[in-house]
Amino acid sequence: MVEDTNVDPVELPLVGNIDEEALMEEKAFLAEADRRGLAARLAAYTKLSGPGWLQGAMTLGGGSAASSLLLGTLAGYKFLWVQPLALITGIIMLMAISHLTLSIKTRPFEAMSKYTHPVFAWGWALASLLASIVWCFPQFSLAESVVRDIAGQMGYPASQGLTWGSSFIILAFTLFITLNYGKSLGWIKKYELALKLMVAMIIISFFIVIIKVDVDWGKVAGGLFGFAMPQTANEIGVVISAFATAVGINMTFLLPYSLLAKGWEKEHRGLAKFDLWTGLLIPFVFATSLVVIVSAVMLHGNFDIATKKPNAVDLAVTLEPLFGPVASHFIFGLGILGMTISTITLLMLVSGFIVSEISGGESRRYFLVGAMLPAVGVLGPGIWSKYGFWMAVPTSNICFFLMPIAYMAFLIMMNRKGLLGSEMPTGGRRILWNIAMLMVLVIVTFGGFYKVLFGLDEGAGWGVGNWGLWSWLYVVVMAVFFIWGFLVWAKPPREETA
Repeated sequence: MVEDTNVDPVELPLVGNIDEEALMEEKAFLAEADRRGLAARLAAYTKLSGPGWLQGAMTLGGGSAASSLLLGTLAGYKFLWVQPLALITGIIMLMAISHLTLSIKTRPFEAMSKYTHPVFAWGWALASLLASIVWCFPQFSLAESVVRDIAGQMGYPASQGLTWGSSFIILAFTLFITLNYGKSLGWIKKYELALKLMVAMIIISFFIVIIKVDVDWGKVAGGLFGFAMPQTANEIGVVISAFATAVGINMTFLLPYSLLAKGWEKEHRGLAKFDLWTGLLIPFVFATSLVVIVSAVMLHGNFDIATKKPNAVDLAVTLEPLFGPVASHFIFGLGILGMTISTITLLMLVSGFIVSEISGGESRRYFLVGAMLPAVGVLGPGIWSKYGFWMAVPTSNICFFLMPIAYMAFLIMMNRKGLLGSEMPTGGRRILWNIAMLMVLVIVTFGGFYKVLFGLDEGAGWGVGNWGLWSWLYVVVMAVFFIWGFLVWAKPPREETA
């Protein structure tokens, strides 16, 4: 067994030098807050939060908006529980990832390659990179459609100049924010502040809407805590889509590297977990629930989603009697625009992290190259203009298929004594962690299979006779993957058993 030693800071060359003196002051501040009790600890955590808000801004994108709108339109209030529960399952895995990252001496990509298998590490990185690039297309498409709608209400007709002009302005703005990330700890804090402001803008915009509509708060409570199960194929499909858009595979790459970029170590583990619950869960639940509620009030019963799906413009139109023809589109559109712009910057950021790592992590140059890759999404308004708002949902589903790769690898790593040493959970805590992580792994695998069976193959039922080529392929791949994964789990690396 390897000797357990204190954890030294993990170098991350893609960002500027971390101010060690400031980091020591931060650790002392946290230690003092711990000594002063729970209230002081929570106040300290709130002051130092950051990476969790990045996760919140990333998940509050076009996919979340589209899924929320569809949930409310299709089923009214009854599926309000879906997205909070979906995100909680993701947070369970992200908490494990934060524990791993802040406990080990090795960067996560290198650790995964050594303590699981290089195929897991490369699969995780490349799937995250693919998801980040592909996901940028619908974000730009949705952002442009909102700008075009607001401009139309102000008397400016749709045109190619408006489409491409607005898209490239958004690209320039997001690139400026992202490419300055990591120049110093100060720039990282500015980046996190910008993302916090965008999340606040999202919530405020939707809250303004909610106070003007006639909400049945009794049904809201029933939707949040009644846990009504989906009955029809449409309802099951939209619930799975909501799970798919809550946590993406690229979020599992963003979290550990955003933690390392701040210089956080094992003294920050409690802060990191608090950050996920406050910076990720609370804004997400507020924003998505507000969209579900508004669409339940204004659109439920007005759409046959088999023939026509609602979009942001449809909801803005229904709000015109409340705010007027211009203000209604502006208020709702501002929230959607905040969702897309914040997500684009995060997709650029995580792409930079990924390319830096697979290139050896020795130069900031690779981070800058990687951050530029999602910029191709600026072509989205031209390529996918006819899909607009709803391109976000199938994109999320495609990314959902890739999630078991990351989740299995992190489950194995959480049980590696050679990796974690004395920081590995033991006894009842280890059992609870494994049960929770296995539960999440089963959920995402089931969701992926369902979308292949009923989404791609349009199967008529669960019977094997209804399975098409893609269904069988996914089942075979997942079966091989799980068997191999558990064999890797059961056979530790040679140095761990020495």
